[in-house]
Amino acid sequence: MNDKIDIKEGDVFKFRFNQEYLDKFPLSDPYHCFDGQLVVVTKSDGNLILEDTYWNGNRKKFKLDQLELNGTLTFVCNLNDVDECSESDVRYYNDNDIIDLSYQHGCYKRFVKRRGSKRSKEVMLNFI
Repeated sequence: MNDKIDIKEGDVFKFRFNQEYLDKFPLSDPYHCFDGQLVVVTKSDGNLILEDTYWNGNRKKFKLDQLELNGTLTFVCNLNDVDECSESDVRYYNDNDIIDLSYQHGCYKRFVKRRGSKRSKEVMLNFI
């Protein structure tokens, strides 16, 4: 189980179910139509909720305590701290500056780079 985490709008997390949860449903695949990439959004009532990125329309929504009970959340980034970029930018920036936010199990590519990151001479030379 995770330590209590604070979430804010725009936070992106990776989520993996724990073994205890998976053992409850041995004949099903909880990752079917589920990326495990969750974005914090504010509902109309002002509460924060985490939405999976698999579907564009009817996304699966979760409360934080539900996720903490059934798996592990790992912080990736906040969307307010990154800029859109191309997959090809991996040849210019350090690995920790480019974030793969692709969805639908990678079918739809989306990459961002940490705001303020600079191109790496070493990475570019290694690419050549």
